[in-house]
Amino acid sequence: MSVQEKKQVSAMQKNPDLERLEIALVQLGFALEQQEIQCEAERTEQKKMKQALLARIDALEARLRGILDMDAETAGLAASSEAEEER
Repeated sequence: MSVQEKKQVSAMQKNPDLERLEIALVQLGFALEQQEIQCEAERTEQKKMKQALLARIDALEARLRGILDMDAETAGLAASSEAEEER
């Protein structure tokens, strides 16, 4: 450790305001890290929810298409039956 570093350490040890400031900065850094971790967890959760909703939408869309196709086939069969009856 150089002489200048020793003087700085000595000054910090003698100055309680600097010690409190250092402690406050460390606590602030810790709080910011915790907040970042929490935000990342929330983003991950939102991404999972979005994927689940998109999968549900895809399933509902496929189901609706199936129902519409069945209705179209039924309507087509009914129309051809009516045409045959008219003959």
